Amino acid sequence: MHERYLTDADGNQIAVVLDLDIYRQMIDRLEDFEDAEWARDYELRKAAGQLTPDELETMPLDQAIAEIEAEWRQQGRKAG
Repeated sequence: MHERYLTDADGNQIAVVLDLDIYRQMIDRLEDFEDAEWARDYELRKAAGQLTPDELETMPLDQAIAEIEAEWRQQGRKAG
């Protein structure tokens, strides 16, 4: 990874410039981490019976995808 730094008049690093592909990869990884963290928290609160009524109406992403794909197969559509 090749980053470049922007400095102020005193030579203090104040910003970094990254290659756009590297930046996008970092954002994707952060989003994946946040999703995994949310899922772990959700499962822990679910096991402890601490979900709100709104959260009880949600379903895991894998289940939602599976249901949508099953519906598409019934309609003769192709997923993805």
